[in-house]
Amino acid sequence: MGLMLLPVLLGLVLAVPALSPELVQSPNGEPVVLAQAQLDLTPEQQARLGEIQTQAQDQASQILTPAQQSQWTPESLWQNTQHLNLTQTQKAQMTAIRMQVLGQMHSVLTPAQRQQWQAQR
Repeated sequence: MGLMLLPVLLGLVLAVPALSPELVQSPNGEPVVLAQAQLDLTPEQQARLGEIQTQAQDQASQILTPAQQSQWTPESLWQNTQHLNLTQTQKAQMTAIRMQVLGQMHSVLTPAQRQQWQAQR
């Protein structure tokens, strides 16, 4: 059941710092809108999700070449990365980072918040 909810949380990581709705793209290119205030995140949840986001961005940037890093933005973790010309190994590493992040985020949200996020989609 937990794995079924992971795709639902895909866009959440980028919306942590903002209190207003933010538009991001999921890995399949579809826009994902998240209004953090609508999830009623506690300050502790906001902080933890921010930490998760920062760690993921750091991990992602470490697998890129200097040329790729110059084209990469932190949002690229969740957006189409075709412009980076990732190797198959890099693609697999990015997917692993995304899945790790989603699992961590899943553990931060309450069941009610996960349900509310799923309903918003």
